[in-house]
Amino acid sequence: MFPQSRYQPKPVYIDNLRWDPITAGSSVLLDTTTEFTSGLGQLVMGPVEAYNGNAYGGKRQGNASANAAKSVGLGFGKMVGVLPKAVLVDMPLGLSEGLRRMPALLGDEVRDNGRVTNWKTGGVVAGKVSCGVMLWRDAHISS
Repeated sequence: MFPQSRYQPKPVYIDNLRWDPITAGSSVLLDTTTEFTSGLGQLVMGPVEAYNGNAYGGKRQGNASANAAKSVGLGFGKMVGVLPKAVLVDMPLGLSEGLRRMPALLGDEVRDNGRVTNWKTGGVVAGKVSCGVMLWRDAHISS
């Protein structure tokens, strides 16, 4: 018999190239502001659209107040969910990517540490980053 293996479709990778820590931070701030404002708009306009019936294809489906409450909850959930994601994930990732690209601003070559596809490759990339930063720092401090 043939060994069973998991089907791996052709992956699509999207890389956010950040130039430096300042543009990385401003990119994350702009994205967070956009998502928060979208949630605020849904919080305000959702009940109006639910009452008018525009939110569900122009027909009133069910109770208008229940639909309005549902849209308020979705908007509030979007607003509340954006902030921890920005603080705990997006900003540290953006700043670390911007700091990784700092040698390019000084004329050096930027190291490619590889892609993170699962926890094993994440650990390998984290080790490469840590060692690479220490080696780069020692080489530039001693010269």
